[in-house]
Amino acid sequence: MALTACSGKGPVNGTLAFTTVRGAAGAVTNPEGGTCHSFGPAEVASVDNGTLADLLMFQGPDCANPDGSPGIYVPTETAAQAVLKVGAWRSFRTYV
Repeated sequence: MALTACSGKGPVNGTLAFTTVRGAAGAVTNPEGGTCHSFGPAEVASVDNGTLADLLMFQGPDCANPDGSPGIYVPTETAAQAVLKVGAWRSFRTYV
């Protein structure tokens, strides 16, 4: 599964690899900086941030969490897993 990046402040070099709750692998390459990126209908269980930007992960598809809490911070060149009991990730924002 591959996603295309959205328009914004220019591309951030690198790849965000992810695995959905159903075990499908996907990637977003060179995402636009400072913009919201939806995983579409996919619910993401884990990410490996190989980009040169830090990320904020969200449970909602529009870079917001249903309960209003802030996104989960994932620094560049690190990996993270969603707490599925709380909710899978549906979107992310590059933090530039």
